[in-house]
Amino acid sequence: MAVLGLTAGLAACGGDSGNGSNTAAGPTSSRRAAKADAVAAVEKAKGPVKFISPGGPVDVRPYAGKELWVVSADLSIPFHQNIVAGFKEAATAAGVRAVAFDGKGRTTEMARGIEQAVAQEAAGIALISIDTRLVTAAIAQANAALIPVVGVLNTDARAGLDKGTAGEATIDYIGSGELLTAYAVANTDGPVNGLYADVSEFRVMGFLKQGIQDGFQRYCPTGCSIKTFDTEAADFKDQVQTKTQSELRGNPNTNWMFSAFDAQALFVVPSVTVAGFGGKVRVGSINAVAANLDFIVKRNTQVVDVGNSNNWLGWAAVDRAFRASAGDNAISEVPIRLFDADNLAGANVRNEAALFDGVDYKAEYQKLWGKA
Repeated sequence: MAVLGLTAGLAACGGDSGNGSNTAAGPTSSRRAAKADAVAAVEKAKGPVKFISPGGPVDVRPYAGKELWVVSADLSIPFHQNIVAGFKEAATAAGVRAVAFDGKGRTTEMARGIEQAVAQEAAGIALISIDTRLVTAAIAQANAALIPVVGVLNTDARAGLDKGTAGEATIDYIGSGELLTAYAVANTDGPVNGLYADVSEFRVMGFLKQGIQDGFQRYCPTGCSIKTFDTEAADFKDQVQTKTQSELRGNPNTNWMFSAFDAQALFVVPSVTVAGFGGKVRVGSINAVAANLDFIVKRNTQVVDVGNSNNWLGWAAVDRAFRASAGDNAISEVPIRLFDADNLAGANVRNEAALFDGVDYKAEYQKLWGKA
């Protein structure tokens, strides 16, 4: 288990020690200021999202009637389905045809999808959650055919492009981690003793972990602690249940758990109760999946989720494919929003459009394409 050494002194970042004395390393005012920053960050993130422009206008007329391919690592994953649905909507709006390919969770299938797109002379190829290091030969074929390859959720909005790709549509994983930490600090009287359930084989989870650790340094540099344990991608559902229970029992002061993503948190939440920590340990995760938002609404252990519109990601990927074809190789960021019981009150958690209704992103993209 990895331990981030943030504990120092007896007092917590959330306030003075129990007897009122100032025994923490650093003045009480600094701790209060850090917590105030956490509260402010949370309140801002709970509000409506704003459109993050990918750049200036782009001429989509040369692509009329052509095909844009989107290869999913595994189309059985619900949020991949939502991304593909947005991709198809956007392609239709731009006057191009979208072709979706299911990688079925197998690297060989993902590579075959890219190869088929090349054979069909696609105008662009988008890869959803595919580690480009595992399909280098197929990407090289696309590069040789001058077909731009763009990633979707393959890296962080603050990072660089993967080798062989000409663009990326993604979210701020680091910022998501920082917000989870900010929420924990803002809503805890006393120290935050956190436990992070990682799936390090998924490369983007490294960015989330970095954000969580950065958040502790920023919002509670003394008095709090964060520990991590890892699970294997192929068996994360079973492993996270067993490890959550054993880690909580071995670290009884834990009062927060952070999950790498919502599909994993679905198994963390009941495991917290089975371990005997229901009512003591609260859970935070990312993706804003309906089942997890239901946990929050029903106040069932998970209390916070940082997510994004997956339909929006599909539109962003189409836009980025057009821009990559024009030589604009960059990352397009889709905004994130923090959800808790307050801003989910009365909301339909299964209506993604309603959860991210602060801006008409579809109209914004069509304006950039001259289609409005």
